[in-house]
Amino acid sequence: MIDTGAFTMIIDDDAAAAAGLKRHARFGTHSTSAGDHFGRMDLGRFDSFRIGGATFGGFEGLVADLSHLAESVEHPFDGVIGIPLMYSSVWTIDYAGRQLRLVREMPELADDAAAIPFMYSGNTPAIEIQIGHATLSAEIDTGSTGGLDLDEADAKRVPLEDGPRMSVKHRTLSGEVWEQWVRVEATLRIGPLTFERPMVNLSRDTMFGGEILEGCALTIDCARQVVRIERVE
Repeated sequence: MIDTGAFTMIIDDDAAAAAGLKRHARFGTHSTSAGDHFGRMDLGRFDSFRIGGATFGGFEGLVADLSHLAESVEHPFDGVIGIPLMYSSVWTIDYAGRQLRLVREMPELADDAAAIPFMYSGNTPAIEIQIGHATLSAEIDTGSTGGLDLDEADAKRVPLEDGPRMSVKHRTLSGEVWEQWVRVEATLRIGPLTFERPMVNLSRDTMFGGEILEGCALTIDCARQVVRIERVE
């Protein structure tokens, strides 16, 4: 799983054993939408691995049981690629074409009119989005299967539909969380993209994920701290 919201590399217990990954225990804290979790974290050293024709190495990552997450997304996977791995190259996640493209640099992004500057919210890239007349900072979380999330403060700044709200249970790396979904009575703008009256999850963070990016290509240039989001025909 490619997750711009992940603070590190993560590999499943079984995959780590099959790869002969050496591991050691450390105590620390990691955060997900379910909250902060403090406790023992098994860490492993990635000496070398490949993605397509690109070779990476020298990374320390978390070893954890990912089976419950695989059940949640209904797709088997052996690990999570986090944002630290993206620092050395430009990544394009083409949702529409179901492709991942990696290049060392993309100079045209520097002067691209469609390029959107981002800042880091912790380790997660965050850009400005607009909902109605409100401008908000939203994290880009490609590991989220949902669409748009708003924290409590931002939810008060945008018009929400009156009436009952839909509740859904969602599983994260550190536990389960209940989501509350409601429709926004305004237009959502993310770069060149617009969405009329989207559904929003009332959450602890303001962010957008896979459902928003479906049908798009997302390019992340960490060296220049710009992203480009475009629809793909």
